[in-house]
Amino acid sequence: MKIRTDFVTNSSSSSFSVIVAIETKDGKRFSFREDPYGYEESGGTCSFNAELDNLLIKNVVNKIKASKETVYKLEDVGSNGRNARIENVAVGDRLTLVKVPGCTRLGEQSEVDYAIDVRSKEGSIGILPGEALSVIKDVLDSDSVSLLVAVSRVTPLSKRGKNAKRALISISIDVEERETDQLLTFSNVADLAKFLMDNISDDYKLYDDWDEEDDDEDYVDFERNIASRKKRFVSKVSKNISSVCDIAKISVHREYNAYGEEAELIADNDSELCRLAELVNNTSGEEQKKALDEMLAYIRSSSPERCGEHFGNGYDDIRYAWNGSESTLMGLASRLCSSEGPGVCTGRECDEINLLDGTTESYAEFDLC
Repeated sequence: MKIRTDFVTNSSSSSFSVIVAIETKDGKRFSFREDPYGYEESGGTCSFNAELDNLLIKNVVNKIKASKETVYKLEDVGSNGRNARIENVAVGDRLTLVKVPGCTRLGEQSEVDYAIDVRSKEGSIGILPGEALSVIKDVLDSDSVSLLVAVSRVTPLSKRGKNAKRALISISIDVEERETDQLLTFSNVADLAKFLMDNISDDYKLYDDWDEEDDDEDYVDFERNIASRKKRFVSKVSKNISSVCDIAKISVHREYNAYGEEAELIADNDSELCRLAELVNNTSGEEQKKALDEMLAYIRSSSPERCGEHFGNGYDDIRYAWNGSESTLMGLASRLCSSEGPGVCTGRECDEINLLDGTTESYAEFDLC
């Protein structure tokens, strides 16, 4: 791996800003930006914590259908009279899902502030595990789909060993679409805007070393400012867009900006790009022209291997951004074969939903310089 040798400085920075935008069919654009340089001189990381493509009903439906053979074991079946109710449950019985107060962990770093009670005709028989909720949560409240929940396996407490304290019951989940023109899982513009704002986060606390017991007015003011800006975005979008049917595009971009020791040298550590750059430097005339064309063709291709430790993680489509001339391409080739690094490393991670044709796009793009 190539490391930078062209600077002697203690100054370095690595940051991700988040830009969320909603564009309407009549050309209006409403955006919200959270930039870590607003709270930390050396940068930080702002993130978007949801999968944007799950806003499309068809994508969630496809994911549920793909997992319909998965069997989920219900939790907390040994309390609140559930053992007794399970005695009267049989494989194939239809069940209902009801939101109740609680907390469900969906993964190591994700949770929701409610639980899902699974009920037979007689009442509650268990709590839906986070693994299952993570698959269906985006359409739980949707009027466009019906979730089909059924008992897959059941062993009542009376059929278990004498030392057993709870029944065993597992369920499967399928989905059925209703006839509707709705594309999004949200039918209300305000709810959609709030969802987008709620899923923007930052790492301000990590840099601030803030303690809840301290009366840190700067931290409180910062949090209030962020909350106020998010509230204004929701209000502005709600007032100016009357229906989700008026939306043409929803996008979330994370802008990467880094320099110094914290910069990820994506291009400089791309062995194929550096091989082509060396070929350009070691040829002339027609051979060099051919090498330049080959280098440009590679730059215009995409590869999941161009991710760094932080940039591009999780993206299969990682591109280079390049609009330079032949002479500037030769300059890039020369730099890649030297010990000189780029001044600043920049790029973006892009997730977009096009509601005009119901398609999604997800890619990362690293700027060549």
